[in-house]
Amino acid sequence: MRRLLLLAALVFVSSCGSDLLAPVQTLDGQWTGIQGGYSMSLSMVQSGTTISGEVSLGGVAGFAQGTIAGSLTAQNVELTFTIDGADEPVKYTGTLSTENAKIFGKLNGSGFVNQELDVRKK
Repeated sequence: MRRLLLLAALVFVSSCGSDLLAPVQTLDGQWTGIQGGYSMSLSMVQSGTTISGEVSLGGVAGFAQGTIAGSLTAQNVELTFTIDGADEPVKYTGTLSTENAKIFGKLNGSGFVNQELDVRKK
């Protein structure tokens, strides 16, 4: 019985931990976030400081998709989303965390006004 309890404790302890990845220096890869009634998925490629990729935004009104163009300078993220059917581009500005693979950001434009929406790398 002791061995079974010890084994259960070891499994429990080994499964504990953060689901956030360590800090990153590039935005390459998949990033997702859900906050304030919105969800966002970013698939990005970085070349130097230039960022490109695809975005999917979701909310009460449904989902929209588009393309990403932007830059990463030091920890500052500046992305522009060109969304299919939107009247104007959506700007996403944020800061890349120095503690984990996360961007603290805000959406502006096309109906968004300083809407906080943080994403983390998958």
